[in-house]
Amino acid sequence: MMLSFDIAEFNCGDTSRIGLFQQYLKDYLYHPAAAKVNGKSAVTTFMGQDCSFGQGSSNNGWATVFGANAGNIYYMPAYTSDPRGLGAFNIQAEVNWGSAWPEGGNDINLDRENYFIGLLSQTGKKYVPTISPLFASHMSYKVRSGHFGRW
Repeated sequence: MMLSFDIAEFNCGDTSRIGLFQQYLKDYLYHPAAAKVNGKSAVTTFMGQDCSFGQGSSNNGWATVFGANAGNIYYMPAYTSDPRGLGAFNIQAEVNWGSAWPEGGNDINLDRENYFIGLLSQTGKKYVPTISPLFASHMSYKVRSGHFGRW
């Protein structure tokens, strides 16, 4: 089990959600089934590179959310910002969400992975590939009425 925060669904620009995130960490970070990387509980996000939680920067915001738990978290988000800037973030690894499926009619190849691996190796951060044979979205604007129902 791994905590994975979908930041597209959470407000993270002010302090109002810090307690919510910290409650999730309290409830699941130390669970016996928590996924571990190098002895730390794995935590990921989809997006989140702009989350300041009212602290002035993403790094300060996530540090505030993680608080006393920071030393027990292996943070590996799927930031959607320019990958050339990943070295500026306090992360251990980057989840390459965009490599999980082909774009348009193109076949999947290793070009995107090799690009990320090359950039991350320069910063000492690790790379986490993804695979998604089936993908579903719960966002109401992506779900047509009568087609798979409403989530």
